[in-house]
Amino acid sequence: MTPPETTIDDLLAEIQPRTAVARVLLRQDLVEQHARLDAALNAAMLADQHENRDPVGPRLARELAEFEASIDAAKREFHFKAIGKRKWADLMAKHPPTKEQVKAHGRIDHNPATFPIAAIAASCTAPAMTTEQVAALEDGLNQTQFDQLWAACLDANVGGGSDPKSLTAGLILRTSGQSASTAVLEGLLAASSSDE
Repeated sequence: MTPPETTIDDLLAEIQPRTAVARVLLRQDLVEQHARLDAALNAAMLADQHENRDPVGPRLARELAEFEASIDAAKREFHFKAIGKRKWADLMAKHPPTKEQVKAHGRIDHNPATFPIAAIAASCTAPAMTTEQVAALEDGLNQTQFDQLWAACLDANVGGGSDPKSLTAGLILRTSGQSASTAVLEGLLAASSSDE
């Protein structure tokens, strides 16, 4: 509950724009190399079952796991920051759907061909991009890769709920017969606040 002495300036000072990150693998050569290593692992596992030899599969599985870690490290990060409700609405208004798009998709609030590009350019803070650069990315990426960028842009600007809850904590508490209002949880909360 907000104390009565809190001013609107105090509340405005607390606002932090929502952010999101998309981690996108841009290198197709790594995907192809992973497919080759995975095929070699599957072949080795079959051969290990039928041949009298020291198993090769476990070594290849370790190599593939290490390679998957290097793939994860090769992903590029795109950082998004909310541009604000008004700017988001103004940007959307600049990209209305065409009559053909409305006819094809029904009631939509933006042009799906142009608005995602403009929105990504407006809210991606690192790397900063122009609409032309985002369009070039769209041309070079596959659908899933571009959708990762668009999803992060939407997450930053449209976002989810503002009251985060842990599904895992709720499940654990419910299965143990407790709820968020029990004395046990209140004790945990008190202990964590006293550690700060």
